[in-house]
Amino acid sequence: MKSLIKYSNFFIFSFVLVLFFIVQPHKKFSSQLSAMLTGEDKKIYQLSEKFSYVKTFLVAVEGFGKKDLEKLNTIKKELIAHDEIVVNNNLNNKIFQKYKQTYQYY
Repeated sequence: MKSLIKYSNFFIFSFVLVLFFIVQPHKKFSSQLSAMLTGEDKKIYQLSEKFSYVKTFLVAVEGFGKKDLEKLNTIKKELIAHDEIVVNNNLNNKIFQKYKQTYQYY
């Protein structure tokens, strides 16, 4: 008699457990804002999260042609449009000029 009750309790428990996982919709709870966002908003939030503590943001374009310079100027114009971003062109600073004089043949 005890073994019958023991096995029936185990069977009922396993049956209820299986029903719980099948019927219950899986919901993911998170306190992270990125888990709640979808699509383009999530990508923008993740990018802003990566650069939130960065004070310097370097931009480079591959190549030295006119098209590459135009591409760099386009990026510069897009960045200047934001009030939070300041463009600092350091090509003519004293250290760079000294470097060019020292290593002018390289």
